[in-house]
Amino acid sequence: ILAGRDAKQLIGSPFVEFVAERDRPLMRELLKVAEKRGRIENVIIRLAGSLGTSVPLSLAGYRLEDFSGHYFLALRAAASASPRVPGAGRDAGSGLFDPDAFSRVATERLRQAREAGDDAELTLISLPQFDDLRARLDEDGEQSLITTLGATLRANSLNGDSAAQVGDGRYALVHESAVDISDLESEIAAVTKELDPTGQGVAAETATIEIDEGGVNDEDLANGLVYAINRFKDAKGTDFNIKDFSTNLSSMVGEAVQSVHAFNAIVEKSQFEVAFHPILAVDTGEIHHYEALARFDKDGPNSSPYETITFAEEVGLIWKFDIAMARKV
Repeated sequence: ILAGRDAKQLIGSPFVEFVAERDRPLMRELLKVAEKRGRIENVIIRLAGSLGTSVPLSLAGYRLEDFSGHYFLALRAAASASPRVPGAGRDAGSGLFDPDAFSRVATERLRQAREAGDDAELTLISLPQFDDLRARLDEDGEQSLITTLGATLRANSLNGDSAAQVGDGRYALVHESAVDISDLESEIAAVTKELDPTGQGVAAETATIEIDEGGVNDEDLANGLVYAINRFKDAKGTDFNIKDFSTNLSSMVGEAVQSVHAFNAIVEKSQFEVAFHPILAVDTGEIHHYEALARFDKDGPNSSPYETITFAEEVGLIWKFDIAMARKV
């Protein structure tokens, strides 16, 4: 019923034909992944049949070497699939999560892996020559590049939906520890070479870390990931080296978690002062009102609060300070 054909008509037809058009790039990449690693684990796809696009379905399966390399695939209602993170934003072109949503997605996927007793890692991917490649492509070629890269990263991520586009030519994904990142680098290089009219393609630089979640709650981990992903997104210049960056990423997440605890303590204990700056009426020279400025005890009386405020904004804690500041004023 979902495929719009009877059983006899299904025989001999490629499975990809029955997948909804927008999910076909992902399905093709999943079959490539299964060819290398033997299996597909609970990935959300939709079928296309006579009744239109189906409801989301959870796909799992195996590649059977003793049956001429054919696949055994099973579909079930999406209620059995890994839950999606509500309100998570996506990049329209690639289908990947945007950087603001990815911290929540990554936290959820890492939690799921932890509860299932699986090892998961976070990998950052940089394509240094991405802008040069994109300049060599026409509009259709650029869209094919974005779509194919998105499908490739999703297919290699946990549940087929744990990857993000962090910036132009920068990506991140949560994946099983068994994923061979060198294979992923080669696949990205092959994809870009195939789409590049000059045949050059671009190389992928990656950095993989294992995040130790012991003793860290989900909220702290999410805040730490926001902090780390923002650093990766904003890092620029010729001195940027993803390998050097990743070496410190685990400690960066740990430092962010500690900073979150410290900032929460500042707010809860009201460990800051207010400097009242008078605003004068131009026509009379009299004080019209006061601007209330934050000064943090830890920074000293004459230090700028910029760094502390920026950190609170990055990890989503600024609302707590806004309330605390209003109370103090």
